[in-house]
Amino acid sequence: MEKRSVIVGYRLFLSTLTFSAVITQFIMRSQTKPFNPVNFFSYFTIESNILAATILALSCFSTAKYGRFEQLGILRGAATVYIVTTGFIYFLLLRGLEESLQTPIPWVNVVLHYIMPIGALLDWVINPPIKRITWINTLSWLLFPLVYVVYSLVRGPFVDWYPYPFLDPRDGGYGMVAAYSLGITIAIGSICILVRMLGNTNGRMRKSNSVEY
Repeated sequence: MEKRSVIVGYRLFLSTLTFSAVITQFIMRSQTKPFNPVNFFSYFTIESNILAATILALSCFSTAKYGRFEQLGILRGAATVYIVTTGFIYFLLLRGLEESLQTPIPWVNVVLHYIMPIGALLDWVINPPIKRITWINTLSWLLFPLVYVVYSLVRGPFVDWYPYPFLDPRDGGYGMVAAYSLGITIAIGSICILVRMLGNTNGRMRKSNSVEY
């Protein structure tokens, strides 16, 4: 019971902190004109943080009430992949571009790009799912990033706006976008494999206790 309480508190804190950061950023940006809310929610950073925080909140209440979280294991794995991708791509390609990424508030930037990616990954490692993650599950985690890239490239010309420099063909052309997209796909694929490996390896140890948080 004590361990369950710690896990519930950890997830509640992380999800609340993340929602607070997203809401703060939305309110701040909405006061700067022109403001396009669709653009705001078209950042992968915002989407992945909202998804990860939502899954953590659901698992928090599920753990508090039932002590189990087996049903949403695949979604939790997907959320972990996406939020870790957010942190990795930010650190590798986007540091210093906080204003254009609409995360100029220092504490908001730290939460969305550092604390949440690390916190969600730790939650996955410490509290892995009981059900084994299959390769089909792992491949399915690539669908959302693929849809996101297609959405960004199709919408971009209509609104004359792209969420990230590496998705903007106006500077280096679509060849540059394709090269970046290929590299990022390889990175996300590697993260998917890592998350699957961590979940299955630690999950086997947890399964012997027949308990999942």
